[in-house]
Amino acid sequence: MRALIITSLLGDYSGIAEEVEKQLQNQDKNQESDEVVSIHQFNMLSQAYDAKFNECEKLKAQNQELEKSNIKLMEELINIGISLSARKTKLKSCDMEYGELLKDPRWQRKRLEAMQADRFTCQMCFHADKPLNVHHKKYIQGAAPWEYDTSDLITLCEDCHAKYHRDVTKTKIMA
Repeated sequence: MRALIITSLLGDYSGIAEEVEKQLQNQDKNQESDEVVSIHQFNMLSQAYDAKFNECEKLKAQNQELEKSNIKLMEELINIGISLSARKTKLKSCDMEYGELLKDPRWQRKRLEAMQADRFTCQMCFHADKPLNVHHKKYIQGAAPWEYDTSDLITLCEDCHAKYHRDVTKTKIMA
């Protein structure tokens, strides 16, 4: 069909028309082979994508399993930690220095409760604008600082707390 159109356009130059037709046919063949390569490449890329997608899905599933496993392990560790903490407290908390025990979040909560109960005011001088401490009115052997009832704690400013300890020490020395 193209040859007829080309021949009718070129008239007597039929040799040129045939040459143009050959070139067009070669071009069509090249395009077809390019398209075949492109389709083949697309299929290969598609298969590679599917393989990576499947691998990714497997990794996601493995990750979810690991997360579940990690959660179980964390729960077990927390339970072990709680039971160890309870044992340490019952065993006199002797492995830790007293200052270390005062950094424990349980003491920090108990300390805050005592200060709230005393309205963040020193219970000796009644100043509220000085740095405050929480003092144990009595000590129970083997008890951790946070194991006391709030009524056994008193809020004192730093000066009154130091004075209280000086007075108690003097009393013990005189006795």
